[in-house]
Amino acid sequence: MKEKMSYEKVDSCIVEFTSIVEDINHTLEQVKQVSNTINQKSLWQGRAADFYANRLTNFVNSIESVDVELRKCISVLQKTKENYQQLDKKIMSTMDDSFYIE
Repeated sequence: MKEKMSYEKVDSCIVEFTSIVEDINHTLEQVKQVSNTINQKSLWQGRAADFYANRLTNFVNSIESVDVELRKCISVLQKTKENYQQLDKKIMSTMDDSFYIE
């Protein structure tokens, strides 16, 4: 069974996706702090430190790419919803004018 979409459901998705992006960014900042700690040669150095610093850098870059794509999706959802709302208003106003009965 197909479920009908509504502007409210789209708004709910936008809010949920935005919350997810914020959570990802919070976690990403924590990972960056750990990465910065590992990169301090006075605390830890050697092949293992370089290996994990490199892995964390790659991870951070990957998550930042996901963040950018999620933000694009949120923007597309928002713009699409706005466009459909404008179209709905135009259709309704046209229908009101053309179905006017005296």
